Amino acid sequence: MNLSLTNTWDRIMGKTQPVNNRLPGVKKQKVIMPPSGRSSLPETQNGIQMVSSLYNDAVLPLDYNPALIPVIRNLFRYNQNVSLALTDLVQLTNPGYRIKFDGSVDEKQTLIMGDYIKALGERWGMYRGGMSGVINTLAIQLYQVGAGAMEFIPYNDLSGIEAVYFLKPETIQFKPKGNTYVPYQRLMGNATMQAHDTTHLGFKKLNPLTFRYAPLISDSDVPTGIPLLLAALEDLGIQKSMMANISYIIETLGILGFMSVLMEKPNQTAGESNDAYKARLTSFLDETKVSINKGMKEGTLVAYDGDIKFDFQSVTKSVAGVSELFSLNQQMVANGIKLPGTFMGVSGGSSESLLSVVFTKMLSQLNNVQNIIKGILEYGISLDLRLAGFTFKTFSIVFDNSTITDELKIQQGREIKQRVDALLYRDGIIGMSQYAADFGFDKPDEPKPRVSLEQVKTEPGGAQKEKDKAGTNVTERRARDKAKPQPKRKDQDTKKR
Repeated sequence: MNLSLTNTWDRIMGKTQPVNNRLPGVKKQKVIMPPSGRSSLPETQNGIQMVSSLYNDAVLPLDYNPALIPVIRNLFRYNQNVSLALTDLVQLTNPGYRIKFDGSVDEKQTLIMGDYIKALGERWGMYRGGMSGVINTLAIQLYQVGAGAMEFIPYNDLSGIEAVYFLKPETIQFKPKGNTYVPYQRLMGNATMQAHDTTHLGFKKLNPLTFRYAPLISDSDVPTGIPLLLAALEDLGIQKSMMANISYIIETLGILGFMSVLMEKPNQTAGESNDAYKARLTSFLDETKVSINKGMKEGTLVAYDGDIKFDFQSVTKSVAGVSELFSLNQQMVANGIKLPGTFMGVSGGSSESLLSVVFTKMLSQLNNVQNIIKGILEYGISLDLRLAGFTFKTFSIVFDNSTITDELKIQQGREIKQRVDALLYRDGIIGMSQYAADFGFDKPDEPKPRVSLEQVKTEPGGAQKEKDKAGTNVTERRARDKAKPQPKRKDQDTKKR
């Protein structure tokens, strides 16, 4: 990484010196200044408190076994449950996206930067299908390993981002430095690096300005993600054993049962040795088995009366409870994968209230993952745009809604919220800035509404629309029609003249 990037970081990211924003005439109040530094004791992820100097020199270990991650990746490739669950989650997480800039960027400049980002996605996502493929890769990292790890590689002349690399999140470990953490990449074959090892052999320090790591869930001060599928591994192992047992039963007994055949044993002939007699009996049984199997497939068995006794043993009754065991295991696997059982074929009821809870939970889960992806990509894209010379204050990625039902509910909620905010603005409770912020805009397009609420009611046709909406106009029209019936045509008059 070119060191000049670090030296010019304030210019690239648009940082400015802090200004005195205290209002005129407001006196500075005395405040109690807190002591500097950390008052709590640092501790590693395995819960062992350490001396501060030793702690700051150590690369902290992972609090899970990184050897389990290849197992999870293989499950995604070869296990139908994990493959189905993660594929569905990735597809729901990436329904499409839009780009959004702050209000200081005019429409023309927005179109120019939009085209630039589209070309940027084709460069970053080469052989991945563009930026959509980049999003899919980050999503599968989050679902499999519990974190996303991505490095942005600038051109040598710092004119933009040349390429991106996806690092395996399980190889990322952190070293404390003051009140923050520095990322390190554990090199291959060094999975057992201990926390007290201060030499950093087998680790490569990463540049925090061009590398981004984001955990989906972390339960300690150290920013290390927890793989979500760890909780499902035990139940998936049980499921594998169950399938092996069922496969053995089907191979040895058949899917419906097994048949036993009893025959008269041939006598030993004169002069026949015992070994030859045993060999002849074995050969006779093998030939009979082949003949019976062939006859069962063809639907016909032929034997002499009294010589052979057939007995079919059914196993369907003895395995009647297997489906319940599989259903229970499937539900436990679904819980471990953090998915509703209905996504994996387990019936969990179909009441409207239950479906509403499942739907709300899924939306929150998807939004959580999308926010992590947004944070990583927005950092990299903003860095590329600023290196390329574009000027803006904020940039954001807005994901589309996953389903039509999702879109309908959101738009219905926005409509209700818009009416409420309009009334609050009319009553002087909120201003246009708050009105715009409630709908996700940095600032209003104009300082006042283009058309006031009073104008809407008094403009030509406005009162009429209000009546139609209330239903009163329809009632008045019906009463008027009854008072003034339509005249009949003369050719329909049946009265004799």
